[in-house]
Amino acid sequence: MGDRLEDSVSSLIPVTILTGFLGSGKTTLLSRLIERSALPRTLVIINEFGEIGLDKDLLIEDEDNSIVQMEDGCVCCSIKDTLVNTLLTACQRFREFGQIKFDSVLIETTGLADPVPIINTLILSPALNDYFRLGQVLTTIDAVNGRETLSQQPESFKQATVADKLLITKKDIAAKTEIEALTKRLTILNPAAPQIAVDTQQNAIETSLFDSCFTENAKCGTVLEWLSVDAYQVDYTSPAHNAHGAHRSGANSHDDNIKSFCITLEKPFKPGIIDLWIKVLLLFQGPDLLRMKGIVNVADQRGPTVIHAVQHIFHPMVILETWPSLDHRTRIIFITRNLDEASIRRSLMDLLDE
Repeated sequence: MGDRLEDSVSSLIPVTILTGFLGSGKTTLLSRLIERSALPRTLVIINEFGEIGLDKDLLIEDEDNSIVQMEDGCVCCSIKDTLVNTLLTACQRFREFGQIKFDSVLIETTGLADPVPIINTLILSPALNDYFRLGQVLTTIDAVNGRETLSQQPESFKQATVADKLLITKKDIAAKTEIEALTKRLTILNPAAPQIAVDTQQNAIETSLFDSCFTENAKCGTVLEWLSVDAYQVDYTSPAHNAHGAHRSGANSHDDNIKSFCITLEKPFKPGIIDLWIKVLLLFQGPDLLRMKGIVNVADQRGPTVIHAVQHIFHPMVILETWPSLDHRTRIIFITRNLDEASIRRSLMDLLDE
């Protein structure tokens, strides 16, 4: 995939994916945001109007929010054609004087949805690439049942590992010990994702939760917040025991081999070589590379290259005009399953020696 300059990416409409397992409070959160007009100039795509329980006609005619329904069911099952058609149709439907009337998009998935196919469609569809870009993935986690759900439900596990932000709901009714155990579990699965308590009943929900990721404000240093290297200073290898010291087995052991780590390199890479390395890595290890993101120092380039991959899908690389800080080292973060950190580090070091 060719490189994209930061300004061209920033001009595209960011798409936020709001996901979360059944009962995690995802639909309630979205409902409150819509009721309070907290998502101005946002196209909201949902699965069933009945789930939100609001007036369909009123919402579509609202000046600030445009809400459309996916016609063919779950957005993860019929994703490719249905989502592309919905977004492109919205660009024509919500247009005035030649200008699209919304500045951002929010897609609410069903509770059983795997968000990866949605991410893939947004990244890989040529028809969408002229209008949209992936903004971020928000995942709601139930503080009462979240830890058990992560152990029992693969969909919940995937939703947590690909999240940019983890929105913790129902903390007001959860036991303190359960909240602490959930926090530790999520830190192991996704150290860089902020864990943000969300009270859907409060008068003002923090709308900055829906601010987009690095590409929109990279010059202001948000790329560093997105990268969150400091969260990886501890080796977050998932333990083989749960919070009570009991060994997990069977259906509960699917995350025992999850590991999160950051690789930092001083020497710059030759132009084009990191792109090839990533493609080879994803080709052979894609299913076990749950998440990878980083900034790469490329020789003879003013700013770093931002890289981002989810499983076997490699986002278009973004070249920043300048470095977001005085630290010009390459820093790449990995969330992997059954992959050896030493082998990945060694392959990168071999590239630097060529």
